[in-house]
Amino acid sequence: MTSRTKGHRRLLYGAMLAGLIAVTVPMAQAGNGTGPVTVTMERHADYGDCPQNLPLLHFASAGTAILTRSGDTVTVTIHSRGTEPSTNVDLWLFATNGISCGDVAYLGRYKTSPNGNGDKTGSTNVAGYDGEEFLVFTYFDNFANSDASAPVKL
Repeated sequence: MTSRTKGHRRLLYGAMLAGLIAVTVPMAQAGNGTGPVTVTMERHADYGDCPQNLPLLHFASAGTAILTRSGDTVTVTIHSRGTEPSTNVDLWLFATNGISCGDVAYLGRYKTSPNGNGDKTGSTNVAGYDGEEFLVFTYFDNFANSDASAPVKL
């Protein structure tokens, strides 16, 4: 075997390894059981309560939510960006098993600036929600409008 053939074989194996890593790393981030998982918040996503695992329609980005699970505790950090200005933004965690959906916990109230930026972190106990996907909702001014994330597995 010539050195040229060995070089091509190494290049092929390297490309295959890089492809395998590229495919498995995003899956591990979204499904490793702990997170953190970062999801986009969709502006004025009006689902009533939950999207019931339907594809999330893209309206406009309203920032990001970071979800992390440690044992029976889920922590949500919301970074609202360019959404609606408000002094009353309520942060909620919801869960869905693909059939039903409902609120898990109210995580607190925060404000967004005149340009729609604001941050909040909240945690809650999620014992009994094993295997379910979690969603983040922010409700403005007593449920006048809402922003929502897609369901994520933690």
